[in-house]
Amino acid sequence: MTTQERRAAVLAAIQDSSQPISAKTLAKQYEVSRQTIVGDIALLRAQGANVIATVSGYYIQTVQQRQQYYRGQVVCQHTPAKTRAELLVIVKNGGRVVDVTVDHLIR
Repeated sequence: MTTQERRAAVLAAIQDSSQPISAKTLAKQYEVSRQTIVGDIALLRAQGANVIATVSGYYIQTVQQRQQYYRGQVVCQHTPAKTRAELLVIVKNGGRVVDVTVDHLIR
């Protein structure tokens, strides 16, 4: 299998899956390193593939899914540990954190 064939197969596997697929799973399937898959995904994204990376793996985001996202600012007050936990919950449930702003007093 050539590099181009593998990338096409990786993209097809992600498109055909109903669940996110991890780089580790793809690496085993195509007998390459996890880092090779990460590189393949980066190149596929550069070529315009709408591959989304999450802690659970890769998936293809459809136009319908993009329209369902909440895009706004969430303001809260947490300890650093609770902030991390909240961000992980957002990502684990399919959200994307685009930017984080920390505003605090300097002592």
